[in-house]
Amino acid sequence: MQLLQAKLSGRFSSPEVAKVEASAAEAHAAYTAAQELLHHSNVTAPFAGTVYQLPVKPGSYVNGGDLLVQVANLEKVRVRAFVDEPEIGRLAKGQKVEIKWDATPGRTWEGTLTRVPTSVTMVGTRTVGEITSEIDNSDRKLLPNVNVNVSIISARHDNALTVSREAVHDVDGKRYVYKIENEKDSGTGSTDRAFQPDACGSGERDPGRRPNRVGSHQRATSAQRHGHKGG
Repeated sequence: MQLLQAKLSGRFSSPEVAKVEASAAEAHAAYTAAQELLHHSNVTAPFAGTVYQLPVKPGSYVNGGDLLVQVANLEKVRVRAFVDEPEIGRLAKGQKVEIKWDATPGRTWEGTLTRVPTSVTMVGTRTVGEITSEIDNSDRKLLPNVNVNVSIISARHDNALTVSREAVHDVDGKRYVYKIENEKDSGTGSTDRAFQPDACGSGERDPGRRPNRVGSHQRATSAQRHGHKGG
């Protein structure tokens, strides 16, 4: 018995035994790496949401770091827009925001302003600042990556008179509009009119803006919902 054990133990040299043990360790490491790769091949989202874009197709080969899917919570969406520099001073966090999308006429989404500009940049010939707002989209009708019209309500005056900016005149630092009084026919085929200036008081619209609801800033913008791969 001892002779048999001696023959078996002396059958392989120490270098041969070390080589076999190294091969076994290498195979075990490869198996562990394959198990880890299989585990990570199942992609799971870190939160509940809706898949709104799939850049890849089934069976496609992808590299590490490639975008596979875009997921977002579409019940609360983020809208980015640009505001002209002169209007930035009127903005404040928490102001009401209204969103309109040309694809759904008559529909308005409401939300709040969450970020005001901290710097300005040039967009074409305009100097603008970027704002961010959070919009309630509980019915998920407002889609990602669309162009919308953004209105920021900085103040509201009910039953206020609005006039076009061309009708407002600056005289000695004061703003006036002219109203027609005592209009009568002069008998020459023309009409004589007396013009009386009225000062623009508090609550009148800004002459530098288009006719609009008093106190609102409206800008047709290339606002884009924040896909941010998760809403």
